[in-house]
Amino acid sequence: MQQTKEVFQQYFPEHLDLLSGVINSSPDCKLRRAAGYSEVLKVFPECKKIVQNYDGSDDELCSRLLDLVNEVVNGSHNGAGTVMEEIHTPEGATWCVKWVSLSMLGCLLRRKGLLLKPENIRRIIELSNRMFYLGDAVPYETGVILIENLGYSVEKNREEFGEYLLPRVDMSRDHSLCYDTRKRILRLQKLVVDPNPIRLVGGDAWSVMCVEDMHNGGTELINQLFDLLDTAMGKARPSASWVKQCKGFIEEKDSQKLETLLLKWLGAVDQPKVRMPDGGQYHEEDQIRHTLHESDAEYLRGICWVASFLPSEEMARKLSQVVFSAYRKLPYIGARSVKIGNAAVNALGMMKHEAALAELAKLKIKVKFGTAQKLISKALDVKAEEMGVSRHEVEEMAVPDYGLSEVGYGEFPFGEFKAIVEIQKGNKVTIVWRNAQSEKVQKSIPSAIKESFAEEIKELKAKTKDIQKMLPVQQERIDNLYLLKRTWSPAVWRERYMEHPVIGWVARRLIWCVKDEGEVKSVIWNESGFLSYDTDASITISNDAEITLWHPLDGTTDEVLAWRDYLIAHEITQPFKQAFREIYLLTDAERSTGSYSNRYAAHIIKQYQFNALCGARGWKNRLRLMVDDEYPPAMKYLDEWGLRADFWIEGIGENYGTDSTESGAYLRLATDQVRFYQIDAIESSAHACGGGYSANRNQASDEPIALENIPELVFSEVMRDVDLFVGVASVGNNAEWQDGGEEGRRDYWYGYSFGDLAETAKTRKAVLERLIPRMKIADRCSFEEKFLIVRGDVRTYKIHLGSANILMEPNDQYLCIVAKQAPTTKADKLYLPFEGDSKLSVILSKALMLAEDAKIKDPTILSQINTKR
Repeated sequence: MQQTKEVFQQYFPEHLDLLSGVINSSPDCKLRRAAGYSEVLKVFPECKKIVQNYDGSDDELCSRLLDLVNEVVNGSHNGAGTVMEEIHTPEGATWCVKWVSLSMLGCLLRRKGLLLKPENIRRIIELSNRMFYLGDAVPYETGVILIENLGYSVEKNREEFGEYLLPRVDMSRDHSLCYDTRKRILRLQKLVVDPNPIRLVGGDAWSVMCVEDMHNGGTELINQLFDLLDTAMGKARPSASWVKQCKGFIEEKDSQKLETLLLKWLGAVDQPKVRMPDGGQYHEEDQIRHTLHESDAEYLRGICWVASFLPSEEMARKLSQVVFSAYRKLPYIGARSVKIGNAAVNALGMMKHEAALAELAKLKIKVKFGTAQKLISKALDVKAEEMGVSRHEVEEMAVPDYGLSEVGYGEFPFGEFKAIVEIQKGNKVTIVWRNAQSEKVQKSIPSAIKESFAEEIKELKAKTKDIQKMLPVQQERIDNLYLLKRTWSPAVWRERYMEHPVIGWVARRLIWCVKDEGEVKSVIWNESGFLSYDTDASITISNDAEITLWHPLDGTTDEVLAWRDYLIAHEITQPFKQAFREIYLLTDAERSTGSYSNRYAAHIIKQYQFNALCGARGWKNRLRLMVDDEYPPAMKYLDEWGLRADFWIEGIGENYGTDSTESGAYLRLATDQVRFYQIDAIESSAHACGGGYSANRNQASDEPIALENIPELVFSEVMRDVDLFVGVASVGNNAEWQDGGEEGRRDYWYGYSFGDLAETAKTRKAVLERLIPRMKIADRCSFEEKFLIVRGDVRTYKIHLGSANILMEPNDQYLCIVAKQAPTTKADKLYLPFEGDSKLSVILSKALMLAEDAKIKDPTILSQINTKR
């Protein structure tokens, strides 16, 4: 410490009290890093005063400061041990002196118009480089600041001093540095090496494409764009000043050329990396190939923001693709880039174009990533406020007509020809080309218009793809309306649903509830008007009526059965289960337990599949890891009802790598209770591997609500979700589990595969009982409790209506047929009363094949059929 004072006294004797104040601020001079830095910050104003009031020349002051710094730096690295040892010993005062002296040097170098002699400039550069290489406690940024503040002098002596700065510039690819440091390094590059430096180094497909465009004549525009992007680095959202700057930039430049470049780059975001940052190649199966380089992503984020001010259908479409791509999860890694996904969502929210609203509505349904859902909801809320309507209305109004003139139909003229766009069965969207005069169908796009209408044809194809993507999104949105308490006036209902060119394709195949003048009717669309199941006469709906989406709980049993018969008789395929929708009523066991249901407890489900289903059905869930941690149950928030549903689950297995993924996530979960709470009730949690749920420490548990007090509709829809989770994600669907193993695997598999029917399976049976009599194999089929019995020429088969697994008579021998072995061509052509139940199609496919078992040629199936045990 005494030596340190002597050094300071040698160069600044008149300011020795400044140093003493810092040293004496901590007892025994044992400074911790944080405490020492805090004290140094306090003396910055004093440092500035010393520099401002110095009587000598700038160059003289600079020399004295450099002598002081070098003296201290040399002393601290001559056998003083590590930096941390230095800081924690009395000699740690040296560290404070470095900060004080460097802060004084920084104040000097910040002076405008500062002119230094070449020798001092060289000494500052060498000091900066040396501080980094020595691993000194002084942050790397400090050295960069010192060099940057030499801007005026270095610019005049670039050739002389450039070689000293090259080591610093070469480190610009160390992207572990903070954003501020990287921005300073970038400015340094511009100053001493290249006024137009290449910023992108990650090897991503989009960034490689960008660099190629720069070399192919786009240097000026692209460099100016990146100058703009530099000012937004490190920011999560664009500031108001940056937005103003961006708009001005677009107005001044060739916006069409800029838009073309951005569309090209954004379109390549989903592609894997072209090369490693160092120029090497990735292994084909390496998941890192599909990630986005962190440093380059800073610029990609800004590009998304710029794109929002170039509004068009194509730009909105590209940004939407970026959202899907960025939030796509990679095995053992997670989302490709949450940063870019968020940026693209924000860009769509800022874009003033109806196509952006449509894409947001689509993303709200399709993207299940938690952060994304919050941002999308926020963007839609802003749009709703701007339009003066509710959020749910915005989602309804967001669907464009895509140029269609009628429900599911549109004509687009192209000179002497026209394209007919039509929505067909299975949500397939087709384009048929016709001669505009003769109506003759063309086999392909007429050559006469291929070149003259190239861009228009490209846009038409893009529209058809958009329609095809939008249809399942709207089906899912409408399916989720039951718990939202949505009602419509007849005028709004017709405009947004029945007569909308796209949504009408979905809505016209659904049953609607009309409350009119005290009378409640259920109706469906027909070419002659709206009909009910019990009349062929068109039903008049007054302007004062109230419309809701019909639910089986709204009608009597006879009405539900009548609607089912109506749909089959008229071969109407509903977009989701409605007339055949499962109803879940309280059982005696649930009345006995009172506040929880064990109906779907004690199942083993695949965690990743379950997690995906939770996202699809609007449940909040966290992947459980094989670690010492607490996890909440899977939860569904029912805002309109003020309720929350909890589904208790826990990880099973103890062997890391066998019962878990390489990253530690459980492969399988065990299911437990379903409970309901007030929406603001305290969340409970349980250890990852089980042990029961309870409230967090220091919190009292809120009591669950008695099941009898839960509205019928809410209980039924929540239990329907849970039934779906178990029915789809259960390991009982995996034939490999029937081979036995630890923990009673075979017992569970057999119980699931051939046990009692859940509500979904009961509905499936009701459908098959109506469909089988209409099929050519009707005389070979019958029903027996849980099974569809199929009589073949070789053997008789029992297809379980829940799992679709098969037993063969007479000894109930298991028959293993994987889905790909059962031809689905015939089943695909059959009429089904609703979409979405893949297992129903599997059962029909297996029934058709087994009814003609004498014609089976697959050797693995034949070997089982011909072996009687």
